Amino acid sequence: MKIIYIDHKSQRYDTAGDYLKINNEWVFHISKLSKHRYNLCVTLHEIIECYLCYWFDIKEPDIMSFDLDYEYRRKKGLNCKYGCKITELSEPGFDKHAPYYFFHLIATVFEWLFSKLLFVSWKKYSDDVNNL
Repeated sequence: MKIIYIDHKSQRYDTAGDYLKINNEWVFHISKLSKHRYNLCVTLHEIIECYLCYWFDIKEPDIMSFDLDYEYRRKKGLNCKYGCKITELSEPGFDKHAPYYFFHLIATVFEWLFSKLLFVSWKKYSDDVNNL
């Protein structure tokens, strides 16, 4: 496993965290946020989501395909292909049709709990992520 903190503009698409397998190793690209604790929260979310998807055989290309279509539709002002409304702040993983929906929810719970352990304001953290 490799974790790389990158400039947000270097992400494959508009996301705070991303993962993919390169040469049989999971690589996590995390957008640099204003506080190291925020970076850790995103990192934890991505690691949990990635490994749950891996364990339950949800393929990264299927996740990427869903996310890219979701973001394309957001830019065009369209609903997702299943009819769910896409807003400026909605996340693909929270769409009930996302192939990784349940694992995104679980990862978000861990992320939230971890943020509390680090004395992170969820509102300030979310604002930082949304302002990338």
